[in-house]
Amino acid sequence: MQRILLVIFALTISLNTLMAQQSKPTIVIEAAHGGIDNGGTVGSVKEKDLLLSYAKTIAELAPSMGVNVVLARENDTRFDMNERNNLAGKSQAAAYIILHADMAKNTGDHGLEIYTGRKSLTMDNRILGKFLGAELYNFGKLTVNGVNINDTHTARLDAIKIPAALINLGYLSNTNDLAILQNNENRIALCKQILKAVTQYHQYQTTPH
Repeated sequence: MQRILLVIFALTISLNTLMAQQSKPTIVIEAAHGGIDNGGTVGSVKEKDLLLSYAKTIAELAPSMGVNVVLARENDTRFDMNERNNLAGKSQAAAYIILHADMAKNTGDHGLEIYTGRKSLTMDNRILGKFLGAELYNFGKLTVNGVNINDTHTARLDAIKIPAALINLGYLSNTNDLAILQNNENRIALCKQILKAVTQYHQYQTTPH
């Protein structure tokens, strides 16, 4: 009898653990560029390195905020864009987020921007973009230029078979944006806002309307 109770107890714990894991949204975070592709470069700052630091910070903060994170790359390598759907499917992710930064000839251009796809998952993409836009606005230190559609970004996002968004975190070519993005406290705060947006998106999608 005691053995039966112990087995039932063990199964209950396993089931509860499984349910807890399933209740957490899983997201893929892809830091753009990597390897021989530095992305934008300003002085000693390389976009690929800055983006990877943000991706790793999101992954470090995620467990305490109830989110599972899968990193498309964890070091200085370039992730194959053709593998996006394979990674999303393997990890059973609820959303795919790509991190980028901007460069412009006009050094006055500033602020962050969110791009989403527009085809088969139009509504899901818009909802994800809405939550990202709201939470990044709450960060308060970078201008949010909106949730938009861009032909180049959109074509790539449309190829991803789950809700997807690309976040341009700011302009490396803008002195103020660059200083904000390089600050450790700002990086942590900005990454928390991204995770908050993901949890809100997940709650909205899993709540009957």
